[in-house]
Amino acid sequence: LFAQLQDVLDTLMADPQIKAAAELFNDLEQEVEKQKQLKQEGILDDFALRAGTEAFNLAQNPIFQKLVKIGGPLLAVAMAARDTIANIFGSIMILVDRPFTIGDWIKTSEFEGVVEEIGFRSTRIRTFEKTLVNVPNSSLANMVIDNVDARSVRRIKMRIGITYSTTTEQMQKAIEGIEKILQEHPGVDQDFKLVKFDEFADSSLSIFLYYFSSSKVWAEYLQVRQEVNLEIMKLLESLGLEFAFPTRTIHIEQEHTA
Repeated sequence: LFAQLQDVLDTLMADPQIKAAAELFNDLEQEVEKQKQLKQEGILDDFALRAGTEAFNLAQNPIFQKLVKIGGPLLAVAMAARDTIANIFGSIMILVDRPFTIGDWIKTSEFEGVVEEIGFRSTRIRTFEKTLVNVPNSSLANMVIDNVDARSVRRIKMRIGITYSTTTEQMQKAIEGIEKILQEHPGVDQDFKLVKFDEFADSSLSIFLYYFSSSKVWAEYLQVRQEVNLEIMKLLESLGLEFAFPTRTIHIEQEHTA
């Protein structure tokens, strides 16, 4: 065992870090001699001389020297492996906390995409532009992650603007008709939904819609949204209502001259 330890020490002594430590000791010895010379010349006080001498004595201590011999290379290895170790710990945090799994759609402040692979060093994200992003797990573990696929439904939030020529009765029928459309559509989640006439906008009377699709799959969500929109168009056409758009009315007055 001691022979093996000696072999390890011999190998470590060949390391540049050890050579640098030896050079440091030599520099320190020269500095002490320099301080003694300054003391003789009356330039350096006793406190500085004692401090330098103690530092030199510590450096000559066999235990201290062995610690430096062993610690130097270990420190170099630790510094070189710092990022790898951080990524491994990041991987452990991801596996334990499970903020996402392979196949999840996630969003951060820096990227958005689908998780393709979770490795020990990094995680691969396929963006919607079909590019591949490799994110170090140490960085990913410290990011705020929005897991889009963790939701059970998808929100639909929109406004419908109809013209100011709409009567109170027409507005009431429009609201009731849209509520019925949402209630009867199989793709609309029935836990929560809103249809409200909430604003007199600059160019329209605004109806606010807030509801959720039962499916979180993007294509199915868009299908639900399309079908609801088409039904709303049919409803407004049957009520004789028109969608509003930004307009401006200009009144021109003519002066009558005698």
